[in-house]
Amino acid sequence: MKNRPFSPGSFWNTPIQDNPEIDDKSASYIKLLGTTVSEKKAVYINSTKWTIPVYRVRSSQIPMVQVFPLKVRESHNGFAPNFDGWAPIPPEAKPDSEEDSHMCIIDEDKEIVYDFFCIRYKEGRILTRSAITYPLYGSGVFDKIPFIFEPGTSVHDYGPCRAAGTALLGGLVMRDELASGKISHKLALATDLNQNQEFVFPAIWTDGFTDGGIPEGAVVQLDPKLDLGKFDLCPAARTLAVAMQEYGMVNVDVAGGICIYLENLNNHPGLSWNGMVDSGWILEKLGLEHLRVMKLEDVKFGGLKRTRVKW
Repeated sequence: MKNRPFSPGSFWNTPIQDNPEIDDKSASYIKLLGTTVSEKKAVYINSTKWTIPVYRVRSSQIPMVQVFPLKVRESHNGFAPNFDGWAPIPPEAKPDSEEDSHMCIIDEDKEIVYDFFCIRYKEGRILTRSAITYPLYGSGVFDKIPFIFEPGTSVHDYGPCRAAGTALLGGLVMRDELASGKISHKLALATDLNQNQEFVFPAIWTDGFTDGGIPEGAVVQLDPKLDLGKFDLCPAARTLAVAMQEYGMVNVDVAGGICIYLENLNNHPGLSWNGMVDSGWILEKLGLEHLRVMKLEDVKFGGLKRTRVKW
């Protein structure tokens, strides 16, 4: 992807250092991942659903359109303090068709990103559960302070569009970078075994519901000493695996299994993942046993209160 989002020194674009400190509970976390309810005990790839469509636009060339809150609480409307209700959404833009219906708009003129969660088109209006903006070439990490979360509520009541309160572009793999054979950033990860009411940087909140689970914000790395040549991986799988070794994966959400995210190309004419990623299980041969969790620092408490979900 040309002009990779976020600054070169941002958390997302920084490789894991050599000989990093591994968390004391890493082995137990990885063992827990082996109890996932997903079809196979491996990292799945979301590429055609439950992931993020991205549209690059120039606000100087298309009109700004008004976006209305889908759900209004007494104290919050789902908009971040820096979103004024207007965005350069092109007529052809469509969110992911699944329930979360994420969408991301990059304004290349103003170098601003617009994230949306549960965005809907209804009776000529655009409504969304959550909306937030951030600098395209900034840190890519949100400050928790402006949101003033009420205990037990969802991060989506305040603007952030990932459950961990991270940017949608954080860790999202774009088509052209996977095609190039080089990914130079961390990957976004989700699991069905995220820790209840605990999170670490860069997360600012959590929707985890598993006691003893992996906190959102945790960085999970594929052992960099693992010889990938032993696994007969397709080119795309090898590129993803190398990024998992060099940059790691960041736990940003709860899902129906263990997965990472490629951009959603369903509504981009002429583009698809066909021929590059023909199955969500191209990383299956790696299993989970070669993963490890980086040392957790400054664990925070709080998050959405929920009970365990039956997928």
